[in-house]
Amino acid sequence: MKPSTRTIFIMSLGLLIAKGVWADNIMTHAVLALPDDPRIEEPWSRTITSQQEWNDYFNQSLAYMQFPVGEAPTPMEIDFEQYQILSGGLGIKPSTGHYIAINEVKELDDRIWVHVFSVSPGANCLSGAMITYPSITLLVKKTDKPFVFTVSHLSEDCAE
Repeated sequence: MKPSTRTIFIMSLGLLIAKGVWADNIMTHAVLALPDDPRIEEPWSRTITSQQEWNDYFNQSLAYMQFPVGEAPTPMEIDFEQYQILSGGLGIKPSTGHYIAINEVKELDDRIWVHVFSVSPGANCLSGAMITYPSITLLVKKTDKPFVFTVSHLSEDCAE
């Protein structure tokens, strides 16, 4: 499978951020691409604060995939002194077309507020009958503040 331009861009952005090219006032987060979504059946969230946790989590996404010998992707190095990873998922979904989009990540006095769009395919959308596990993984600045999520449920309009 050939990676899409979007996937390459997201992975490149992740690499730049991991190397410290992050302007404080421009970005509050970056989306990291995993090879596959973790297969967790209930809605979930997780904070990752060490390279070992990140390696384990990344490798978990490879569990249902096969690669030629020596060609499996490896997790990028993250500076966990400055950053942490926030990941979450919608749980099991009965078809393709479900996804998560981040609307906003905002640091407040006492918490980090994350506004998430949970998007489902609309009535006019073509979607495959396949079990999916939509998730998203973010790189954010390290903080001791708790994360608070607000989820807005949206339906994608596929009408032409």
